[in-house]
Amino acid sequence: MTLRIGWYTTARGMGSRKIFAAVKTAIDSGFIDAEIKFVFINRAVGESESTDAFIGELLDQDIPVINFSSVQFRKEMGVARAKNSDELPSWRQGYDAEVANLVRPYGTDIGVLAGYMLIFSPDFVNAHVLLNLHPALPDGPIGTWQKVIETLISDRETHSGVMAHVAIPEVDKGPVATYCKYPIRGEEPIDLVWQSIDESKDTSVLFNLIREIGMSYEAPFLVATLQQFAHGIIRLESNQLNSTESIPIDVTEATLLFRDNDESFSKI
Repeated sequence: MTLRIGWYTTARGMGSRKIFAAVKTAIDSGFIDAEIKFVFINRAVGESESTDAFIGELLDQDIPVINFSSVQFRKEMGVARAKNSDELPSWRQGYDAEVANLVRPYGTDIGVLAGYMLIFSPDFVNAHVLLNLHPALPDGPIGTWQKVIETLISDRETHSGVMAHVAIPEVDKGPVATYCKYPIRGEEPIDLVWQSIDESKDTSVLFNLIREIGMSYEAPFLVATLQQFAHGIIRLESNQLNSTESIPIDVTEATLLFRDNDESFSKI
């Protein structure tokens, strides 16, 4: 049965657009039995050149696009932008209620959060099955991707990874469906960089290299993950994961096949 996907993004940069392109290519090639029912973007046309370019690509592919600017909504509510607060601003509940109305006509089995720069309110995540990517192993660091990398360096970890978990009201605490693992030490180029920070104490080069490695895994990892759902190996029922295998499922091998050679879809 074809997996029906709703896609949520801010489309702020090329990273999220590359993830979408990889999944769309996998779908068009028949390696994921799925359909993207809509792409929701929390920006209006004219807010960002990058987002506008992505919208143009979607329309050229006849993919339904839903635009609803969170910035414009906040301003219309007369609310100033919140700074340095761990609490979800009150206006966000109203915004997400409007988002729910906009996506309701599209029947989906799962929503994918890819470069979506807002945190959904509890009511929304409780009512919608959403899959979120986190740039760490299931037992790895939590927080933003910047915080994750800082922790990897300070703890001198040898590996990192990417995991896909169900979005719940508690950020980054939902049940994990899949993960992949990759080394950040043990090979000459990156080991030389690790050695250099012992001398200079400057971690910027290592930070950027770890980020670059991690980003190269995100798109193929999501392709491998969605294939697990499309094949019915993992099922989401009322935001609970069920599977014929032990969860979380390690999809490192499938991720590597897709990452190393785009023509290896048939091996995933």
